[in-house]
Amino acid sequence: MISMFHYLKLVQLALVAWWCTRYKPKASWVFILFSIPLLSMFIPGSYESGDFTTHIVRAMDLMSSLRYGVFPVRWAWLLHGGYGYPLFNFVSILPYYQLAIQKLVGIPFVSGMKLFLATWYLFSGFNMFLLGKRLWKNNHAAVISAVLYGFAPYMLINLNFRAAVGELGGFALLPLILYAVLGSQSLLFTISTSLLFIMHPGVTLLGMPFVVLLILLKKKVRVFLFPIVLSIGLTAWYLIPAIMEAQFTEQVYHATQNYWGSSVFPPLLQLFWSPWRVGFLFQGHYGELAYTLGYFAWIAVFASIVLLWKKRIEKRYIRPVFFLLVAFSLGFFMVTPFSAWVWNVVPMIRKLQFPSRMMLLTVTSSSLLAGYVFRRILKTQWIPIFLCVAVGWTTLNWTHRTYKPEVDDGFLQTHLPYVSFEYERLPEAIPKWKKDIATPRTESITVVYGDAIYQPVDVRPTTRSYIIDVTSSNSTLIENTMYFPGWKLTIDGVDSDVTISERGLMQFSLPQGKHTIAFVFEDTPVRKISNAVTLVSIVILGLWIHRKRNT
Repeated sequence: MISMFHYLKLVQLALVAWWCTRYKPKASWVFILFSIPLLSMFIPGSYESGDFTTHIVRAMDLMSSLRYGVFPVRWAWLLHGGYGYPLFNFVSILPYYQLAIQKLVGIPFVSGMKLFLATWYLFSGFNMFLLGKRLWKNNHAAVISAVLYGFAPYMLINLNFRAAVGELGGFALLPLILYAVLGSQSLLFTISTSLLFIMHPGVTLLGMPFVVLLILLKKKVRVFLFPIVLSIGLTAWYLIPAIMEAQFTEQVYHATQNYWGSSVFPPLLQLFWSPWRVGFLFQGHYGELAYTLGYFAWIAVFASIVLLWKKRIEKRYIRPVFFLLVAFSLGFFMVTPFSAWVWNVVPMIRKLQFPSRMMLLTVTSSSLLAGYVFRRILKTQWIPIFLCVAVGWTTLNWTHRTYKPEVDDGFLQTHLPYVSFEYERLPEAIPKWKKDIATPRTESITVVYGDAIYQPVDVRPTTRSYIIDVTSSNSTLIENTMYFPGWKLTIDGVDSDVTISERGLMQFSLPQGKHTIAFVFEDTPVRKISNAVTLVSIVILGLWIHRKRNT
């Protein structure tokens, strides 16, 4: 019996065949092709993937804080089993604000998550087309680069199997930034770079050094020095606290104590060949992922080397091809176990979390090389057939392994504390004092010593107040929220010290009698300065735009 998924696959393949027969080297045609794999997202409900529901529960938490008037949101008060932690001080923040804005206009979170993935996937193809056209001065080359980019195995893994919202957005923004550099478009560069900074720190860490190198090679430092500084200023509210306050999180242990051995790297053979379905499927039966570069990408890389060796590359393209081959080689080396010593010598790059994220360099560079190579070696009439084959071999990865129509916004909201406790936690944002918390939070206050009765007065994302009646001579209590710099305690209107409990929660003591206590999560001096820098930068950006319009 043919299932709905088989019908969907047949429809998708038929649409690809139609696209190839009507092929036109235009950006709109790239947009149409990229829409075909997205048809699977119209199936109702959630689906089984690495982080699909994780991102939704985070967005739900951020949305709840926004409804209370908290901005910018730094504390995730409902997550980590209800204990809360400073997730939004460190995590890639832009995806969650987009999901929250979509919810404000009436789009449910589950549907909004699909819309986010689809939107940035389409942008990735469109932006790579723009970059390829500007680099190679040819529409066919631009289409080939965009198609090899959007249908690269790693891109489809991020879209369908990992639901990696930040990385997918980063993959869309990096080509736009490079496009702006080549065209000396300083305003576009400022906006796209600012978005990248808050979209995904890992893509920023990987991509920006090459952006800066390109600026230096093109001798455009004067053009882009101010935009770079302004981009940092516009995102200072996020960047500076994320860097300066990392010392209070588990990042201090990950950077100094974790040793990366060969087991954390993808198997070397899988960079060339996927072990499932004769190399056509990139995810195994138990969720394993094959970080295959792509067969046509490998052909493009080897062909580029041959053309360079035989001096068959036009003089004006020698430097771009060489630059892309260097970027590819570096990315490929860093994905392999041979680079383990580099990861261990330079702890900062371990903030990428996974060596596979170096695929950003290999996918971007090989896709651009493919645009040049296949435009050179293929006759125009063969390009649609080539694209049809290059797209068609990835078709098994256009849908998801298992769909869960019962998982909607209501289900996730109801189970949020439990879902977040088991699946959501981001180690890089967990306060370093946290220890041995084995179950989700069940009560606001725990009496550790003495006798006391508490009554909640007001519990909000960044404020908690209680009336506590201590009947013993004194009492020690714990407010079941993770401690992090910024939390302040007042007892009967008087500032008091917060003690960190053995498990990293907020502990305090009260004498006999009835007391009013309040916890408030305030901005630290670092956050206040960062917010001020961003406000000043927004004013400068507005004045700059106004000046550009007048001139």
